[in-house]
Amino acid sequence: MNHFHITGYGVNKRGLTIGINYRIASSNMRDATEHAMNKAQDEGLTSVRITRVIAFASLITATGAGDMEVSA
Repeated sequence: MNHFHITGYGVNKRGLTIGINYRIASSNMRDATEHAMNKAQDEGLTSVRITRVIAFASLITATGAGDMEVSA
C-alpha cells in the first residue's frame, strides 16, 4: 500500500475556490487521484482539479505483536 499526498482545488456552492489537501493510502496513483476527486465532490465541491500528486514511501512498518517500527 502506497501513500499519496494530493493537492488541488474546487469551487464551493457560494462560488469560492477552495484548496484541497488529502493524504490517501492506495495501491496506485490513479486510484488515489480518483478517490480524492470523489471525496472533494462528496464535500460539496464542483469543478475539482487535481494539481499535484506526490507518492511517499511507507514510513511505518508493522513488526508484529502490535509493535510499530519507523523505517527511513
